[in-house]
Amino acid sequence: MILAGEAARGAQAPREAMQHNPFHPTYYRGILANALEELGQNTEAIEVSTEAVRVEPDYFSGHLRLARLCGLTGQIEKARKHLAVTLRINPKFTMAMADAFYASSKKKSTDRFRLGLTKAGLSG
Repeated sequence: MILAGEAARGAQAPREAMQHNPFHPTYYRGILANALEELGQNTEAIEVSTEAVRVEPDYFSGHLRLARLCGLTGQIEKARKHLAVTLRINPKFTMAMADAFYASSKKKSTDRFRLGLTKAGLSG
């Protein structure tokens, strides 16, 4: 729903799932953070993502998301820290892989995704 432009509905599903299952998988927070970012709620998306990597320190998508969000919000030192963890988990990760990782129907969303990672220092 999020990548198809229905971020508000996309945010509701993981919230409901987390209420029903207090032992939910970490990626539920990741889905919620993506929706919040699409809704322009970057501060809350950072909080949700930070909690996700606290619970699961090697959560690749969580660190990638934090690198992007921190890059977009001017928190460059934090962005680089999270990018470093992302690259520790997957040393071969590149921008080309990021493009395949995140495919949105909205060019604006895809461009924002790339911009945040660029600001964090991802290349190639």
